[in-house]
Amino acid sequence: MKLITSFALLSLTSASSVNIATFEEHFINSLASRSPLVGSSNTSTVTLVGYKSIAIDPDHVADFEKDYYDNLSLWGDNRVYDRQARAVRVYFPVAGALVGLGPRGEHVEADLFGRIPSDHADENLPVLGRGLHVLGRRRTDQVTGVEGNIVRDGVIYLSEPAKPVRHVGRAIVYDFGAKALHSHGESHGHPHVDKAKREEAKKGCLANHGGKNCSKAYGINKGRCTMNPNTCMDYNGLVTDCKNYSSGWKKYRNFVDSDCDVSLGKGHCWNEVM
Repeated sequence: MKLITSFALLSLTSASSVNIATFEEHFINSLASRSPLVGSSNTSTVTLVGYKSIAIDPDHVADFEKDYYDNLSLWGDNRVYDRQARAVRVYFPVAGALVGLGPRGEHVEADLFGRIPSDHADENLPVLGRGLHVLGRRRTDQVTGVEGNIVRDGVIYLSEPAKPVRHVGRAIVYDFGAKALHSHGESHGHPHVDKAKREEAKKGCLANHGGKNCSKAYGINKGRCTMNPNTCMDYNGLVTDCKNYSSGWKKYRNFVDSDCDVSLGKGHCWNEVM
């Protein structure tokens, strides 16, 4: 019985890994098809792709998985469930990323599609990618940084540079850590909810966008729920009941295609540290 259980777990892990790898390739291809061509050669740019992971509450994994697998088409081409990690990955171009790629180590800035100029041949990309760390991004009116970032001389530096985890063709993939859905509603005296609210005040989207939520900062409004400018609109998704849950599987479904999700998917929020 132990042998069967171990084999089943191994199979599940392998299937999950294959699914993630295939998904990443599909997302990267879709990103390339949406962005305008740059230069006259397909070796003129390298694309930086990142993801953030939204952990599923352990008590709600079963309900979430049932809803997820019953509604796979809802999740689109930049979100995937990593069943091994019990987390949803949201992928995005690392828009505006600063990397030390210049001949003297100076910063090179990615465009809105996460692309940086490079004339390196494909066979050199694995070597290039290992040393291509994302240092941070420029401070702007829309992105001002959060606690955990280091803001200096007009640049928002990550506390630790983001290192590549994989390369796919002429794209390099980065793990930007956790993304927390916001703790809406009353705490009812629960210390963990109060703590989450304090963290969000210092590290969430309002802190990162100069006191505005991403809806106001970027002019995103899906119009499905009443706009609340004082909180992150991470619950006005494609299929939503407009309730901003603090827990439960519905908060993940409400997130899909919400203002927050759209902003994250365009690479606006990857410097946030949760």
